[in-house]
Amino acid sequence: MQAPRLMCRGLCLSLMAPMALLALGGCAGSAAEAEEPVIVATTTIVGDLASRVAGDEAVVEVLMPIGADPSAYQPTAEQRRRLLEADLVVSSGLGLEAGIGDGLSDAEHQGVKVLRLGDELYPRHVGNDTDEALDPYWWMDPLRAAGAATLIADRILTIRDGDWVMRALEVDRSLCALDDEIRDVLWQREPGPRYLVTSQLGLGYFAERYDCIITGSDLEPIEALG
Repeated sequence: MQAPRLMCRGLCLSLMAPMALLALGGCAGSAAEAEEPVIVATTTIVGDLASRVAGDEAVVEVLMPIGADPSAYQPTAEQRRRLLEADLVVSSGLGLEAGIGDGLSDAEHQGVKVLRLGDELYPRHVGNDTDEALDPYWWMDPLRAAGAATLIADRILTIRDGDWVMRALEVDRSLCALDDEIRDVLWQREPGPRYLVTSQLGLGYFAERYDCIITGSDLEPIEALG
């Protein structure tokens, strides 16, 4: 099922109640809150979203360098230690980071909060009835990416009060504006199928969001872009 277009805004609004409860709690300023929370992100994409939500109120560390293959990347001993010491681990989820799966499980068993974003963002089912899997490339849909920022803010709120929600709303507005821009470009063409000509994997969420047909045929790329 396609995720609702206003999913990200709905998720943001759902955070207002816990935010109000935190404000009423009046527990800020204790010694336990003196240090900034440490958030460990698995990939650079997840790290960028986490950094935008964290601002200067939390420390965000990214495990994988740019260009690393998430399915094959093996964390160092130091990185495994950082996973166990984190206040929150944010992963892409849906099996993308197969190489660090054991490290994530170990952290979770030690009581570390682990957020697997894709698992909570209406993942796409791919394949057939006998060989079905979940598409891990959720960030190719701007609105799911906006929802991911909100999920991060929601989870950090369980650790520490802060302006997480407001920054997540800024990410939401930015990505929803990108969604509008993409639609404006694609909807300029005459009515009819929109073909996305590519040999690359990972564009299923984009095609689903913008009603495109992925094809490897000899159609001209300009037709695919509308």
